[in-house]
Amino acid sequence: MVEKLVSAKNTVTVFEGAALDSEMKLVIGVLAAGVYQYTTHNGQYDPGLLLVFEESHQVLKGSGSDAGGVNGGSSVLNSGETIYEQMWNEAAGWNLFLVSISQMPSRLPPSVISNSGLVYAYALDDATDREVIMRKIARDPWLDHREIERFFPRMPIGWCIAKSSRVQDFKGADSSVVATDPLIAEPVTNNELRREETPAPV
Repeated sequence: MVEKLVSAKNTVTVFEGAALDSEMKLVIGVLAAGVYQYTTHNGQYDPGLLLVFEESHQVLKGSGSDAGGVNGGSSVLNSGETIYEQMWNEAAGWNLFLVSISQMPSRLPPSVISNSGLVYAYALDDATDREVIMRKIARDPWLDHREIERFFPRMPIGWCIAKSSRVQDFKGADSSVVATDPLIAEPVTNNELRREETPAPV
């Protein structure tokens, strides 16, 4: 199954973490471990493999504090570094591109935050989440840059603070406020989904 997952061309694999029970979280952990082990055994992907973890705070757990703690989470195996921490620490060397989408960045393992080269932070109401992002964009949430910390809960829809570590000049490495264009799309209907699932005649 893992080989079929990683060998598909022009494919983005999304691991959805919302409303999963503990068994399904374990399944995702096993799949993630399989992808990582397959990668380290067979060498770099060409051009690369993109894995997206949706609602990642429900799935990505670290070896530090309990799940409710800041930047922590119980380990999948409850010992040492978790597979998710290994993946974020070493994925770049294997052309394995990882995306974490979360509404609660404070519940992600520290290595996921620190090893994310691109960060897009939208409106955040929770003070602990704001502090994590403020530290990531090299701003002081309490004194020198309090106006940025206060801006997060007031940020309009579609606005975010973006920061890239994949640049070679000082100006480009700083964070910026970005307003993205809205995507107006009609919801997909059940009939459209059924048509997509119907095999074409031979």
